[in-house]
Amino acid sequence: MNLREKLRAIDTVDDREETDSYSLAVRLGASPQKLPGGTLFRRRRSLSPGYRHGGVCLPSLQPAGGLAYLIGRIPGIRPEDVLFLDTETTGLSSGPGTYVFLVGLGYVDGGKFHVDQIFLPGPHAEAAFLTALEEALRPFRILITFNGKCFDWNLLTTRFILNRRLPPEAGCHLDLLYPARRIFGASLSSCSLGELERSVLSFRRQGDVPGELIPHLYFRFLRDGHVEALPAVLDHNLLDILSLAALFGRICDLLTGRDDPSPAQALGVAHYHERRGQLESALRLYLRAAAPTMPDDYRVQALRYASLACKRTGRWREADALWTELCDQRPEDPFAYVERAKYYEHRLREFRQALDVVERALATCQLTPKGRAELQHRRRRLLGRLAHKPSLA
Repeated sequence: MNLREKLRAIDTVDDREETDSYSLAVRLGASPQKLPGGTLFRRRRSLSPGYRHGGVCLPSLQPAGGLAYLIGRIPGIRPEDVLFLDTETTGLSSGPGTYVFLVGLGYVDGGKFHVDQIFLPGPHAEAAFLTALEEALRPFRILITFNGKCFDWNLLTTRFILNRRLPPEAGCHLDLLYPARRIFGASLSSCSLGELERSVLSFRRQGDVPGELIPHLYFRFLRDGHVEALPAVLDHNLLDILSLAALFGRICDLLTGRDDPSPAQALGVAHYHERRGQLESALRLYLRAAAPTMPDDYRVQALRYASLACKRTGRWREADALWTELCDQRPEDPFAYVERAKYYEHRLREFRQALDVVERALATCQLTPKGRAELQHRRRRLLGRLAHKPSLA
């Protein structure tokens, strides 16, 4: 084969690859993007300005207030600075044999919510895939994922390292799984994204491909070119992004007071208020969480936090009333007895009452050796104080 024939053969291969790329792009509803290292495919969905998902208007997200509770105040933060990221992978391991073949990126721009998806047509194009992802991440200051700190971002970091490239900086990374567990976990059987969709966002997917089938569908595409199921995979990822953004909006509304938390949600919301030093609002939320209709364990936990908030704000009588209720609710738990004993001894100087509380705790509580020793030490001290207390006679 002479040089002219070799060049003609190369041109034929290139033409066939371009035809295959065009065919795949049409099936995916995407556009091919040729970069050094290979060709990948990108699909964008731009939603209308009033689009609502799970009752949340995504283009109207106002992240600054909620982020101040979740990760601290960030000066000058705008809705356009926030990126929602979700991946589809070839497995659930974060080891070197697992690829990310689809990344969904959701963001607000121009008064609309957009979702860009980058699809990897095969391992041969991973270099181009990572280049496109790195460029897409660059304009954003806040990254929001769901279980991303344990999985998605770790796996992407691994892929960059295996390609001998420095992983991009995640900026400020908020993994929404943790606040979701804290706020909604008391009332849900699990905090999977699917359960949160149904129970918190009141959203149910119709005709969605199950997540556990997605690696199989991608491998079938690599093996025999079966494209028919891939659009459904991209749609699944699109819904993941929309639900992630809607869940963030719902959490922001609860934290900032735009929506009132139920008693089952109030305990988690109160923790974030207390962490910011907003003790008055935290106390109100703790007391709401202690509603009589709540399960005993949850209610006792709320009463404990409420009593400590009263203590920190100098509401000693209210705190004592809560400790008294806790002693009745959980006579085996030394927490409230110890707090009452400290209150009577150090605040009221009522040593006899403090001693009565300590002796009741020694008689009724389930104590560790250390806890028993501390109470016995307190008892000896109180007896000594009573012995030296001047008589009124």
